[in-house]
Amino acid sequence: MLTDLAAKNSRPREKVYNLTDQHGLYLRIEPAGGKYWRYKYWFGGKQKVVALGVYPDTTLDAARNQHKEARELLKNGIDPGEAKKAKKRRLGMESAATFRAIAEVWFRKWSANKAHATAKRNWERLENHAFPLIGLVQVSDIKPPDVLYVCQEIEKKGLRETSHKVKSLVSHVLRFGVSLGLVERDATTDLRGALEEKTTIHRPAIIDPQKFGKLLRDVDSYHGSAVVRAASRLAPLVFVRPGELRQARWADIDLAKAQWTLLLSKQKKGGTRELIVPLAKQAVAILKGLQGKTGGGDYCFPSKGGKPISDMALNKALSILGYDTSTEHCTHGWRASARTLIAEQLKFDPTLIERQLGHLTSEALREAYDRTMYLVERTKMMQAWADYLDGLKAKK
Repeated sequence: MLTDLAAKNSRPREKVYNLTDQHGLYLRIEPAGGKYWRYKYWFGGKQKVVALGVYPDTTLDAARNQHKEARELLKNGIDPGEAKKAKKRRLGMESAATFRAIAEVWFRKWSANKAHATAKRNWERLENHAFPLIGLVQVSDIKPPDVLYVCQEIEKKGLRETSHKVKSLVSHVLRFGVSLGLVERDATTDLRGALEEKTTIHRPAIIDPQKFGKLLRDVDSYHGSAVVRAASRLAPLVFVRPGELRQARWADIDLAKAQWTLLLSKQKKGGTRELIVPLAKQAVAILKGLQGKTGGGDYCFPSKGGKPISDMALNKALSILGYDTSTEHCTHGWRASARTLIAEQLKFDPTLIERQLGHLTSEALREAYDRTMYLVERTKMMQAWADYLDGLKAKK
């Protein structure tokens, strides 16, 4: 066995030579004076060598400890050399694995199939609320109190909903870190019940038939932009989400079949789902009238720059008409109005209405991705709804 004194007193020679210890461990002495610990072993029928440190920084005892660990790996069928390389790669990754760095990698993957507006909004939540407080923290060091602190700072600003959104985003990043082997577990799972309850906000909607008829007449009287006017008139006939309406593309609309194949924007767990929106005769007429103005472009309702009109355009039109979009009726309110009046006044099966709204009822879950589900019945319902709206507008 090699002694520390022998290692210390060894001198360089004209050629490289070794001082052996035991079981393949030896000290390599270079002509330039360097002394290096090495372990020679056999793996997979090949002789290999792994470096264990530089003497005297790595003492004889330290080298023997590393040698022992390497032999244990070998005994378990693991190549010590490859294990060391993997550890170095992991340590290199961990040293640069701040929360922000991992969030950036996660976001690029996650946002690939998300709407631009959705991705932008979520990245801004991280930039505004999470990164300033934990962005430079090693992702492996983030604990429940760290996440709670971020969320509580948001709550102090009265942003309960945002607090829950940010917690969810942090959870996404941490779970991504778990998949990379950088994080042991998602720290946000220990925060159940720790945040203030979210405030449920019901968007204002007119559901009284008489008042609804006046609203429709007022929308028809709007004399602003032709594009916004067409979108405002189409909104109650199709009652899709405002973002889905604004981003409608001509390529997805078949006026001959009177159908709009819509990619639903709000789906759980990042999935996508198509829904065919039957277009009543009144809806087709509006779109045909618009086609001569915007049919040469991609979007049905473009702004001057060619992109879809802004998310404020339709609500602004309602405001110009004298409606308070925070208390009386907003663009999203067309959905609630249709849900209520079709059920109460036209007596259609709620399953059809929920399906047309793009919701998955317990029955629809069995065929969640069947975009044609109840298409014949929904087509009849949408025409009956459009005719009912014409009747309401006629009753002054």
